[in-house]
Amino acid sequence: MSVTERVLFSMVANRALAPSSKLAAADWVTHDVHVDGLPATDDDACYRAMDWLHEVQDDLEKRVFDEVSNLLNLEVDLLFFDTTSTYFELEEADEPVTRDDKGRLLPAADDTPADADDSGDAPDQAGFRTFGKFKDSRDDLPQIVIGMAVTRDGIPVRVWSWPGNTGDQKLIRQVKDDMRDWTLSQIVWVTDRGFSSERNRRYLRQGENAYIVGEKLRSGSPEVKAALSRQGRYGEIAQNMRVKEVRISDTERFVHVILCWLALLLIRITETTTGATWPTVRRELDRLHLGTFTGPTGLFRQVTTLTKPQTDLLASTSPHRSRSSPSNPHPADQHEHQHLEKRLSGALTHVRAGQTQIRDSVPLNYAERRSRGAAGCTAAETPPRCPQEALLSPTYDVIVIGLGGMGSAAAHHLSAGGARVLGLEKFGPVHNRGSSHGGSRITRQSYFEDPAYVPLLLRAYELYDDLHRATGREIAIRSGGVMVGHPGSLAVSGSLQSARQWDLPHELLDAKELRRRFPTFTPRDDEVALYERKAGLLRPEHTVAAHLQLATRQGADLHFEEPMTRWEPYRDGVRVHTAENTYTAGQLVVCPGAWAPQLLTDLGVPFTIERQVMYWFQPKNGVEPFLPGNHPIYIWEDSQGAQVYGFPAIDGPALGAKVAFFSKGEVTTPETIDRTVYDHEVQDMADHMSRCIPDLPGTFLNAATCMYSSTPDENFVIARHPAHPDSVTVACGFSGHGFKFVPVVGEILADLALTGTTEHPIGLFDPARLAAAPAPA
Repeated sequence: MSVTERVLFSMVANRALAPSSKLAAADWVTHDVHVDGLPATDDDACYRAMDWLHEVQDDLEKRVFDEVSNLLNLEVDLLFFDTTSTYFELEEADEPVTRDDKGRLLPAADDTPADADDSGDAPDQAGFRTFGKFKDSRDDLPQIVIGMAVTRDGIPVRVWSWPGNTGDQKLIRQVKDDMRDWTLSQIVWVTDRGFSSERNRRYLRQGENAYIVGEKLRSGSPEVKAALSRQGRYGEIAQNMRVKEVRISDTERFVHVILCWLALLLIRITETTTGATWPTVRRELDRLHLGTFTGPTGLFRQVTTLTKPQTDLLASTSPHRSRSSPSNPHPADQHEHQHLEKRLSGALTHVRAGQTQIRDSVPLNYAERRSRGAAGCTAAETPPRCPQEALLSPTYDVIVIGLGGMGSAAAHHLSAGGARVLGLEKFGPVHNRGSSHGGSRITRQSYFEDPAYVPLLLRAYELYDDLHRATGREIAIRSGGVMVGHPGSLAVSGSLQSARQWDLPHELLDAKELRRRFPTFTPRDDEVALYERKAGLLRPEHTVAAHLQLATRQGADLHFEEPMTRWEPYRDGVRVHTAENTYTAGQLVVCPGAWAPQLLTDLGVPFTIERQVMYWFQPKNGVEPFLPGNHPIYIWEDSQGAQVYGFPAIDGPALGAKVAFFSKGEVTTPETIDRTVYDHEVQDMADHMSRCIPDLPGTFLNAATCMYSSTPDENFVIARHPAHPDSVTVACGFSGHGFKFVPVVGEILADLALTGTTEHPIGLFDPARLAAAPAPA
């Protein structure tokens, strides 16, 4: 393979693994990955390679398709074709030149192309990047038109580019001509209504080809009338497809389109041959390392032991796949597998004798991305063999311990920022063994605990809305909320203080107005309420699932039922042990929930873990008066300072309405918590609510336990670990009022782990305030 071919391979791999510009791709190849035979490159080499690619484009596309066809035994019966456009941040379009109806350059003096058809089309005068309105009615930026033909399995067989002012009506004939000599079986062309014209349909019928072309039923065209006149039932379909415009980064040569096509082809071939998604393939192969090391005993090699999924992936991507079972290879296959390892790993990383530290080891994936901060050893400290765990540990930028509310949000924000993230969770995803379950959590902005929390709440509201838009999950229900009690109670006076300090919309309701507006409530005459329209509830399980979904989509490795057993500082970062593996990372984020006392013994904070119970009742007269819109969330404080909180009936008659005491539980541990809910507890809850909301405790339906993990002053702990300020961030002590902060805490943790600081106000959460405080009795 020539240097030019290696440069092109690296640019294709860059678009599959870390899409960027030419300059950034050259830097990525030089510093972040290893391509055998290409130690470094620059943007000039990328330009030369792209010029060469442009020259051989036609032959390359044909040969690539032939290889793909043989590899996948491809028989194309349906070939889907469509176009889109991309724009360039340029004030001027390219200089106009003469082009034929296929967008090809013509000699300056030529007025009629040699292969023009009888349509009478005159040559166009246009530059390649041209102002136009054909695709999206955009005429403010120069654009080009991009077309792609794919099979029903999503294999992109060819790509085209045209000047920006080219309409779909002109394109299908060129596309069909270009595909004429390819080795394909019977083709049925499938396009949308933009290509529908009598001329195009006539052209598609030539030879043995057939077509399916979309047409609006309301268009009144002869084709639609003929279809509707036939026997059978037809239904009108509207808005059944949503097309997302893909904007490719600004470039100066349309050959970038070809590179993106080749990258997509690489991904689809990998997915088709392995049966796994591209993120899954990358995660599995990123865990493999191969290195050569020099120590007092001489040169030796270490390679990660392959798991069966990794063995199957490597075997299935071999160009000479054997019929033998990947898990029980034939001796000849064993040799081929070893060859495949060598091919994927590229050149090994060496350490010169006496060198103080090993360079980054090389994970085995298609671009051989180097793991930053990989384990190393020195000649002075090296035993006859370096410890295997130090050499073979998968390496990450950040490891997150605990994937409940805070941990899942941290994994999302870290991976969204480009960090390579590992998440470790003791239980399964979205479990009910900690503090992030129960169907609902209160959210409010008039925060009676401390006005210092309000800026974080305002940001949390924004992030919850973002989370809903990104995943489509129901996250927040703005039902409104009331804080009820005597005028001097914390629930009322504290909420009023925050609302006034931060100019938050609110109303003060006396007992009569509260009863009128919300007939389910029966306050005493001397009780009042602060009403906040923006208050409501959050879906904790949906929230955790949404953050996990986004983190996975962004490339995070999330390991469930794999608890951390211990961790220790390691070189410039940390090393984390589980029963299954050992991992290293530059940063550690610990979100332990109720396990804080065990996992953060050196933090110096006296945590208290309490057992809490949540109750669901079927109201006496049905759930209608308790539905959102009729019944708000509420926190009700009695004359002794005891608080109860509750929710509207958000899940229909079968599940009723939820209510619970705040901080009225017994001290426990995660291992000893009693998860049985007793009759006297249910009766205590019903008796209390019969005074406040008499219709609520009609029929007891269900109860569930969770755990509060609290600090002595009931404020959070969010900070760099004082004993490990360069590598460990902690977030704990949230229970009782923390879930509403989940997304903004995730954002803060990402800030602290990646930059060491955050713009959010977190001075209140410094653990130093509690280092000498005794645990509450």
